Amino acid sequence: GDLSFYGSKIVKEALEKGDTYAAQEMIEDIVSVKMANGKTEKEAKQSVRSSLTSYWKPLYEQAFADDDSYEQNDIRDSLYDMGVYGSDEEIDETLHGWKQGFPGIGEIGQYVSG
Repeated sequence: GDLSFYGSKIVKEALEKGDTYAAQEMIEDIVSVKMANGKTEKEAKQSVRSSLTSYWKPLYEQAFADDDSYEQNDIRDSLYDMGVYGSDEEIDETLHGWKQGFPGIGEIGQYVSG
């Protein structure tokens, strides 16, 4: 409900300021509140992650479209720091999924593997 929207908004503001530590603290708080309201840790983290994705995904897609590898790496580091996207491998899978929205990726992938 409102709490998760409110929480997501504050987390985004912290991220926009580059305050990853504050964002992490807030995420932990939001996860705790969701768990107190009966969600499992996994459910709580998934919920927070989907809110964060709505913030990060368009930024990543833009960086990808601009071929800005510095920004892509920066976003990847932020996802890792957030603590709800899982391991390095899981984050790579997430980012790979985000790239799928772009035309031409399939062909590039086939080209590389072939």
